[in-house]
Order: sequence, then structure tokens, then C-alpha cells
Amino acid sequence: MFIAYPSAERAAADELYAALRRGGAEVFLDHECLRAGDPWPSTIAAAQRDARLTAVLVSKRSDHAFYQAEEIAQAIALFCEDPERHSVVPVYLDDDADPPYGLRGIHALSASAAGGMADVALELLAVVGGNGRGDASAGVVAGTARATPVPSQRSPFRPGTPLYVSDFLPGASRRALVGRIASDVGGGTNVNLVGERRLGRTSTLNHVWGRLVADRRVVARVNLQDGVGSAEDFYGSVLWGVGQCPAGAELLGQARLAQLDSAPAASYGELRDALRNLRPHATAVVLVDEFERCFDLPDAFALPVFYDNLRSLLGGDGQGPYAMAVVATRQPLAVYFTRRQVTSTLPGYLPVRHLEALTGADAEELLAQDSPHRLGSVQREHAAALATHHPCRLQCAGEAWYRALEAGIGRDWAEAEFRRLSDQVCIGAIWDGRAGGAR
Repeated sequence: MFIAYPSAERAAADELYAALRRGGAEVFLDHECLRAGDPWPSTIAAAQRDARLTAVLVSKRSDHAFYQAEEIAQAIALFCEDPERHSVVPVYLDDDADPPYGLRGIHALSASAAGGMADVALELLAVVGGNGRGDASAGVVAGTARATPVPSQRSPFRPGTPLYVSDFLPGASRRALVGRIASDVGGGTNVNLVGERRLGRTSTLNHVWGRLVADRRVVARVNLQDGVGSAEDFYGSVLWGVGQCPAGAELLGQARLAQLDSAPAASYGELRDALRNLRPHATAVVLVDEFERCFDLPDAFALPVFYDNLRSLLGGDGQGPYAMAVVATRQPLAVYFTRRQVTSTLPGYLPVRHLEALTGADAEELLAQDSPHRLGSVQREHAAALATHHPCRLQCAGEAWYRALEAGIGRDWAEAEFRRLSDQVCIGAIWDGRAGGAR
């Protein structure tokens, strides 16, 4: 068996591993089975291919577990290739966690309902053993007294909430942008992703993260709105992200990682040295959201020294690059530097890619997502007219019509609900559909 888990749930993975081993199963758990010198990407992928079952530990932390997302994708591919050979069983540590993309609708195990990992292990052993309590050929857990189905998310619309890598990203133009940014980074070019947050900037950045992880990149993610209030917090958050890959974890050591878990703070020198020592294995990619916030905290970020340090990491000292970067802002970085009269060459290291407007085809794809109350052509046309191609407003229009269809209520109620939702979650997002951009 193969255990796919978020790194934050390592204790649960260890408990399941021990229980399965006591039951006589051969089990692969990365930190238990990787040996010194093993090339971790190919070794982990080979171990999953050789396994008869992938047990996916799902918790609220799975939304940000991008190595796990890749393992989920491979598990589904293995099952589709040969259902007789590979099964996929989600094991929910948090019963209210959203099902990762690809696992919705699969009958699952609940660790709490099962009575703990020892009983979960018995259920998994039954699936592989084919003793009547599980059906390996189905790729799911057949119903038992303790196996609890986890309902899929009913509405596909997410007004005001970023899409994670496990969620479908509607819009061919957005998926193409994700691909272009990943190609930029793969070719050695940093990126300044420019666009309002309500245009789907964070969702796009999440999917860039997933694409880079699928490309076996070491990726560290920092959002300056999430408790990152100083340069030291920023350096520590990047260092923590680097430590989530096996090479980074070995480099930093478990004691330092534990410190970063509780207090993610570090000096620039520690981060630079870690990235430099990591470079023989991989060049880290740093994804930064809400970067403009540091301009509002000039003392905490020791400006302009902070920008000069970032420029050095990206190769500005003539010795790097020690890292690549995708930096997301509302306006191009150069605008902020000019407005605040800050002198730095950092913007020159981050060419701009704009978050473009959704096309008509993108809007149609978003509104036509499958669900128990799928919008018909009339509802989609009305929703698109209300939203004028603005991503946040499209999510609100789709959700309003979904609720109307669910309750058997008509157009007037859907329009009123759309206005209520958009006023609540899209406030400040003024959209000029003719100009194709926010103002």
C-alpha cells in the first residue's frame, strides 16, 4: 500500500503505517522508506505504481498539500489504467474537509467513525485482501458498518473563495495563463502576476503552484495577508516551504522545521544559505501573494534592503539565482516603486504577466459546471449578462441560480440573490466588461 498525506498530518500517517505493518501489509511511507541517496521523485512515483492501493489521508490541510495533490492524480491515473490492479481509498481525518479534486463521489472511510487508525487499517487490509468486506476491483471501499460516505460539494460555485489546486479551474484562457507562467519559470524567467484579487488572482496562483509541483519543482508559498508582518516572517515562511520537500527537510533538519512550524521566522542569511545549499538538488520557486502589503510596512520590511535581498536571491548579486519567483500584485511592481519613491532594480527581474478578462467561452465553461442543479442555457445566459465576464460576479451569478433551481424559485429571486451575494463578496470590484478589465 501507499500512503498519500499532507505533511502537516505526519502523525496520522505514522499511526496508519504502524497499524498496517502490524497487519502484515507492505506499506510505503516516504519518510519511513526513503533511504539516503534515493532520488525522491522517481522513488516515490515507482513505489506508488507498485502498490495495490493508495490510501489518501484527507484533512482541512489537504487544500495546501500540493505534493499530495500530485500523488492523488497519479493514484486516479493508475486506477483508470487498470482498476483490477490499483484501488484508491480516501480516509477523512476531518469529516468536514472538502474532497480533493478527483475524489468527490468516491466512497470513503472516516477515521473518527471507524474508531481510529487501527480500524481504518483493518478496512484497508480488507480491500486489498478481497475477503468480502471490500471490492478492490471497484477502486473504492464497499459499505461496511464503519465506512462513512463523505458527500461531495453540492454547488460547484465558490463566490468569494479562492480555488485550490484540487478544484477545477474554469476557463481555457486561465489554464493557458497558468501554463505560460509555469513555462516562464521553467525557462528561467521570473514573473510579476498583475491583477485584482477578485479577478481570480489567488486562484490562478494556487494552480500555478500545483503545476510547478507536478513538474517536480520545490515550491514555497507566502501570502503577506496571512500573518507575515516583517521581513523575518517572510524569510521564515519561505524557509518553511523549502523544508516541505525531502531535500529541504534533510537540509534543515527536523528540529529546525519544528521551530518554523510554531514560529516561521528566519534571517536573510539563513534563507540565502539554505537556498544556495539546495541548488545542487533544485532551484526553489517562491510564490508571493499580496506583495504590495510590504510597501505599507516600510519599517517592518526594512526597505529598501528587503527588496535588494530579494533581487540578490533572483541572481542580482551575480552568483545566483538561488531562487525563482512569481510575485502577485494588483498593479505592476514598478508602479509601487515609483509611487513610494523606492530605488531598486527588483522590478527589472520580474517581467509582467497580466490577469486577462474571462472570455465568453470561459464564462460559459464556468457556468456550465456539472452539479445536482445544473444551470440550463437560459439560466447561463442570464447569469453571464448579470456578471459581465467578471470572475467573482460570475461565481455569484452561478451560485444565485443554483440556489434558485434548488428551491424551485424563478428569475427575479435569482437576480436579487445575485445582487446580495455580489454586494457581499465582490465589493470594490468595479468591472468594465467593454474595456475587459478592472478599474
